[in-house]
Amino acid sequence: MRATILSVVLLCVAAHVSSEDYRCYACIYSYHPEGDDSCVTDPANDIHGSIVECGHEDYVCRVQRMWDIGEGVMRSFYRGCEPRNAREDNCEEDTHWETCETFCETDLCNDGDGIPAV
Repeated sequence: MRATILSVVLLCVAAHVSSEDYRCYACIYSYHPEGDDSCVTDPANDIHGSIVECGHEDYVCRVQRMWDIGEGVMRSFYRGCEPRNAREDNCEEDTHWETCETFCETDLCNDGDGIPAV
């Protein structure tokens, strides 16, 4: 009887955790002409990246990309888990850079290119 009750409790706890928590890809890319860009193009197979637990409290998955307008190349790219802080998907552009951020809240959702949907 005790084992049955314990099993039911553990199943309920596992269901609760899995329904609220989610994971994010976590990796960083810095431009190098011959470097590994799998963080940008294929985060699920990036051998230098990882998967982190994220979806708890006020945290969200994030993608940030910095595009060098003059050179026409991606200078940096980031995937990870960040505090929510009322953030919204956005792009900002100045003379040299276009910086875009996207945020999401489902399991491994930060696999996109970091450009907000129109």
